[in-house]
Amino acid sequence: MNSVAGKRRLNLGTKFILLTSSLVLITALVIGIYVIKDEQQHSYDLLLDHGRSLAIMIAQNSEQGIETEDMQSLRRIIEVVSSDALIAYIFILNADERVLIYKTADDFPMRVPAMPRVPGESRQILYKPFYNEQNGKHYVNIMTPVTAQKKKTIGVQAGSGSPAPASEIGYIHIGVSQEGVKSRIRQFVYSILFVTSLIISAGIVITVLITRRIIAPINDLNRATREIADGNLDGQIDIATNDEVSDLALAFNHMLVQLQVSQKKVERHTQELTVAVERMKQEIAERERTEKALKDSERKFRTIFEESKDVIFICSRDGRFLDINRAGAELFGCPSMDALRACDPPRDLFDDPADHDVLQRILDRQGFVKDHEVAMKRRDGEKLIVLVTAARIREGQGADGSYRGVFHDVTEKRRLEHQLVQSQKMEAIGQLAGGIAHDFNNILTAIMGYANLLLMDLPESSPLTDHAEHILSSSERAANLTRSLLAFSRKQVISPKPVNVNSILEGIEELLVRLIGEDIELRTIPYREEVIILADSGQIEQLLINLCTNARDAMPGGGVLTVAISTAIVHEKSPDHAAVDKPGAYALITVSDTGTGIDEKIREKIFEPFFTTKETGKGTGLGLSIVYGILKQHNGYINVESNPATGSTFRLYLPLIGSSEAPMDAKQVLQTAGGTETILIAEDDGEVRKLIRMVLTGAGYQVIEAVDGQDALALLSRQDRHIDLLMLDVIMPKKNGKEVYDTVRSAYGEVKAIFMSGYTSDILDKKGIIDENLNFISKPIAPLELLHLIRTVLDS
Repeated sequence: MNSVAGKRRLNLGTKFILLTSSLVLITALVIGIYVIKDEQQHSYDLLLDHGRSLAIMIAQNSEQGIETEDMQSLRRIIEVVSSDALIAYIFILNADERVLIYKTADDFPMRVPAMPRVPGESRQILYKPFYNEQNGKHYVNIMTPVTAQKKKTIGVQAGSGSPAPASEIGYIHIGVSQEGVKSRIRQFVYSILFVTSLIISAGIVITVLITRRIIAPINDLNRATREIADGNLDGQIDIATNDEVSDLALAFNHMLVQLQVSQKKVERHTQELTVAVERMKQEIAERERTEKALKDSERKFRTIFEESKDVIFICSRDGRFLDINRAGAELFGCPSMDALRACDPPRDLFDDPADHDVLQRILDRQGFVKDHEVAMKRRDGEKLIVLVTAARIREGQGADGSYRGVFHDVTEKRRLEHQLVQSQKMEAIGQLAGGIAHDFNNILTAIMGYANLLLMDLPESSPLTDHAEHILSSSERAANLTRSLLAFSRKQVISPKPVNVNSILEGIEELLVRLIGEDIELRTIPYREEVIILADSGQIEQLLINLCTNARDAMPGGGVLTVAISTAIVHEKSPDHAAVDKPGAYALITVSDTGTGIDEKIREKIFEPFFTTKETGKGTGLGLSIVYGILKQHNGYINVESNPATGSTFRLYLPLIGSSEAPMDAKQVLQTAGGTETILIAEDDGEVRKLIRMVLTGAGYQVIEAVDGQDALALLSRQDRHIDLLMLDVIMPKKNGKEVYDTVRSAYGEVKAIFMSGYTSDILDKKGIIDENLNFISKPIAPLELLHLIRTVLDS
């Protein structure tokens, strides 16, 4: 009996409900699966019929286009059909199965799915389902041949002509996506599931209603009996079935009355005992809560004190720490908490002991300070900027004038704020330089261009030759000034060319002499041979100027500054050239001074932006960071050696190039720069456009002029002759140079082009000129340099 009662059993009502529900569920599932299978096959057949109809339509309309390979008509056919959302791709092939034209969806690979073929047999409409692993979708490839019906042959009698057999001239491949069919099937399945759920639910409801009518009296008796067993003696079993169940209910009701009398006596005694026990429990719980709250409060505030990243302290009136957390030892660099408590803060931790006196007077006067900024220091002397928030301890907590508070370290924040100010200054200079660069470079282009033309037309013996050369020299200095401003703001366009390092040093030697002052001796040591590197000469000049300026500041009392040019062959892991990672031949520029040198502690920071050891207002901290950036742009390296007793030596390594890559002189350019090709110039500045036309026509080229981008496109559409080269200003009204180039390339195919601009690198980068590595010449433009670039691009 006990084993049977302990097992989980099902009552009669539950068994009846489960049996009826199972039958309903099985029936609904069988019907649903059959309907789903039928709908799936029907949808798939509709998909194939749709794809076959489109394939046949394309085949019927593309016969002439395939025979003549008329891409325009084939493209129109594809464009009409490809608008169908079910089409993943369309391929039109000729008889040799070569793709004439195609169109695919963005996520479908560009290839023709392979189709089975029996050699020697003509193809009919074929279907091939396949799975595209690239996008995880299923497709059906439908292939239909395109046949050409030959003309009827004329028989002996009129009207006896018969059509020649059709021949296959191409094939149409259409890929239709099965995703739509799958989506419809899913929706249909959801509908079937919903209907099935309704049927099952209705069956269960009906079964439950019937079961209740049959089993309800027995359940009532069972439920009432369980309530009595659970101690509920207030209820009565009320079953009016006029049978044995009703007799059993009357017997239970009589027993219930007797139990109620006994239970009331027990409850009265139990209630009295419970009240006494509860009162004792409450007193014990209240005492435990109070003790726990005290321990939690102490632990919480101690955790805050010990783990705070700010320094929390209690100080005596003379500034000595009575208590301080671990953050204090970390901030001030003390080896232990005991060492921190033993120190004399006004003398050891305040940068100026008078600042502690000021702090103490404020506390005495108003009783507190909030975010009071003071200069402090670590035990090793490193400077700190700290915000002090403190309050004097009142009477009853300590009457000796001690105070407690927080030190908040803002050293890094103040450093970043200083960098932000310097960065804003740099941005202002960059905006100023960028604003004048374009117009100024256009003016310089005209000045330098006409001076070059004048110089080329004058005989060498003419007294005006010297004047023209002075004009060129002055305009080049003005161009260098613009480049220097842009280099300072890091917005210059890099234009690397083969240059001789000796010539660069010689060109700026007079500038360096004026820059370093009369109390410093400048020694320049050029190399005995040409030292050719691929570099932007203006950048290398800027690099040397920055290094010499830095050396000048390191020799306030005068000294010797030496700039030497040489070469170096670097082998793998060469100890003499430890800074160079890549073996090879390098130009070596050595800049040495006899100044104060660089401390070893800060040597590794000298190339960081905004890092400076100079006083506020006497340095931006950008000189050496610009040097480092220029070297990296030219694939170079730098090594620093410094001794406070002897000064500093900077060694700069720049990759050498072969002597065959050395720059050509003017006569070589003139000999190779001419031509008879047709060049279209699009330039909105009239003076620059006129100068370029004169230079090009003088070299034999045919020139077409456009005043802006829209005018250039209009001229191109009206030209009968071939345009060999486009010369496009990057920034023009209506359409910029890049837009013109993209339009011409999409309409006429690949075209050679040279872009020109006087704008800064950030503007050119937005237009995509730098990223796409297009041919570019920066204004101001020298005529010989322009002719050489044009000839190079045309011959490439």
